[in-house]
Amino acid sequence: MYKLKKPENIPVEEMLGNVESATRNKLITYSSEAPGTGYIVDTEEGDVLMITTRRHGTIPWMEKGIGMEAKFTIPGRAIPKARPRVTRAGYAYTPRTTQQFEQLVRIAYKNQCGNFEFPKGAPLLMNIEFCFEPPKSWPKQKREKAIQRKKYPTARPDLDNLWKAVADALNGIAYNDDSQIVAVTCRKVYGEKYRSNVQIATLNY
Repeated sequence: MYKLKKPENIPVEEMLGNVESATRNKLITYSSEAPGTGYIVDTEEGDVLMITTRRHGTIPWMEKGIGMEAKFTIPGRAIPKARPRVTRAGYAYTPRTTQQFEQLVRIAYKNQCGNFEFPKGAPLLMNIEFCFEPPKSWPKQKREKAIQRKKYPTARPDLDNLWKAVADALNGIAYNDDSQIVAVTCRKVYGEKYRSNVQIATLNY
């Protein structure tokens, strides 16, 4: 059960009870006082809302005119979606590297977003930034320019295979099916550490 505490800017009459009573139009707002503290308010009134998780604080949020949103970071190097392999007996299977990365994506989402799942059939947009470390063989000055976004990774892996691995991994976890994704923006950049920053949001009707 979430601990409920009245925020100063929301009237008492808008408090709706515990998290189990939340529906699509009644979500939990975030309190900066402590992770896991939440409020339930009526989204139809246009209040800024945030969803908290008991263990990980605030990840998804909702604001009038923007829609539901979830953000999380995948640690480590992103692995592109590989084509299925076929055994000599004719059986197709997913390469182990793809399986391991997709499992990492699911773990990262669960750890940072809890059990939050977008409504079935809701149109979604996905925004991903894949960060790669500059080659260690590069001179210091060249590495610094890359980290400052003055140079971009133009070699493989291909961008479309990278985002596909993330989208497929979140089927049944963040959303019912990745066919709900109607818009995608993603890019490859250099950074100090390998990681992937993911944002998923609903498009308003």
